[in-house]
Amino acid sequence: MSSESLNRMIGIGGIVAGLLFAILIIFFTRLIAKKHNGLDERYLYCITRAKAFSWNATTISLVLAWILVVMLDGISLSFFIITAVFVIHCLSSIAANLYYSARN
Repeated sequence: MSSESLNRMIGIGGIVAGLLFAILIIFFTRLIAKKHNGLDERYLYCITRAKAFSWNATTISLVLAWILVVMLDGISLSFFIITAVFVIHCLSSIAANLYYSARN
């Protein structure tokens, strides 16, 4: 195994470990909040507003990254990856909007 492959494996392992750690933190904080009756309507309102804001921030971040990739790297693999992420980001919004509109 070359050093480049080892570095990639370590990087992917770091991402997976970070995601698992985040899931554990979310799980334990929800348990604590549930124990103290913290999962009420106010919590749902705040978390919904926070997710909506983070969706808008992610949209702006993706557009800025898109512009930077085109300026620095041209039309390359990075451009197509960011394009795919942006399209998935927008399609998930449309799908969620249709789903919740149909429920109400």
